[in-house]
Amino acid sequence: MVALGEAVIHGNKTVAGEHANRLAEALRGHEKDVPHKNVSRIKEFRAFYGEMKKRAVKLAADTGTGNLQKTSLAYGRVLEACVSCHKRYRD
Repeated sequence: MVALGEAVIHGNKTVAGEHANRLAEALRGHEKDVPHKNVSRIKEFRAFYGEMKKRAVKLAADTGTGNLQKTSLAYGRVLEACVSCHKRYRD
């Protein structure tokens, strides 16, 4: 995520696209994961996962357009999902 953010900030469309695609790929196969804490809230946790996956796919698509403004907004939405989920289920 750090490298992706730096690529967006520095306007490196190629690297931003590579990292956005890696993020989308990394999320595959985790549909049945469970939270580290608040284990009784699995359904809500998996809804967060679904939203994160949707946002990551949009981020990857936006990087493909080369429009860094759209990419930066999509990146912010991904970070928003990360922070919310980690706050509730991990940290």
